[in-house]
Amino acid sequence: MKSFDKEVIYVIRVEGRRELLGYYLPGGEKKTSVWKDVFNDLRKRGLKQPKLIISDELSGIERVIKEVFPAAEHGLYWFHLKRDLKNRTRKKDWDEILKELNRIMDSKDEQESK
Repeated sequence: MKSFDKEVIYVIRVEGRRELLGYYLPGGEKKTSVWKDVFNDLRKRGLKQPKLIISDELSGIERVIKEVFPAAEHGLYWFHLKRDLKNRTRKKDWDEILKELNRIMDSKDEQESK
């Protein structure tokens, strides 16, 4: 059975409600041109200017985000952020850094995370 890559795009509204914006089947390719098409489609359908776009670590996505939504920030999913940091950290320091990351992630608000 052939599996298809799918991309699901959600928005989280200011009041905290999650809403499905799009479901895309890019055909297994995650090229920059695919992301540009997806973001342009969302813009045409009424998405004005997101404040933050969180994604996997995808090649070229930051450039496309800045092109289509110039004021949007880009962040990595928690899993990808941790993996990226682990790859850039000395092995002996990783446990301490992970402990601190989890403390920040579990914080109730910005003040508690400091």
